Amino acid sequence: MIEPSAAARRSMAAENSDEVWIDLITMTHPELETPIRLTNDKTEFLSVEGDTPLYGTRSRGAGRVGPDAADPVHVFNYVPFAIAWPGYEEGAVPEIPLKIDMIDRAKILPLLRTRYEGRVKCLVESVLASAPDVVNFRFAGFYLVAAPWNDVSAELKLQLARYDLEPYPVGVLTPAIAPGLFP
Repeated sequence: MIEPSAAARRSMAAENSDEVWIDLITMTHPELETPIRLTNDKTEFLSVEGDTPLYGTRSRGAGRVGPDAADPVHVFNYVPFAIAWPGYEEGAVPEIPLKIDMIDRAKILPLLRTRYEGRVKCLVESVLASAPDVVNFRFAGFYLVAAPWNDVSAELKLQLARYDLEPYPVGVLTPAIAPGLFP
């Protein structure tokens, strides 16, 4: 578990705060050459693509593992989205609803239309704009399970793996199969 920074705790406890919270999303899949990184804040100007200025957030390597670990900074591309952190309802699998505005359909639709073999893994993190390298909250282990869209928005649903649907018990522990359990 990540301990929120002192600045984050002050921001959460304050009635009015000048801190801006930024959500970072990293989507990974074996078929993707590089992870898809999205942010909901125009922290800085990145470049120009045609006539369109591109904005985003530079942050330390979010969830770096393996060959990605040597990359000191990742660029998260700005896409307007709204996100709600997962709740803790009795008997329900935690899920994160993510609503992406379809302002730039050219970027979003190819992602939604791509069919991957297996599930897309998602890492959701929250940082402060004043300290984008310090992760204050991290929600790992979520998978993209639904992505319906219309002309206005795409409503993605991220969900933890459903371990309650796993068969239990897997086998029967008898003296022939597990002799170490029986004296």
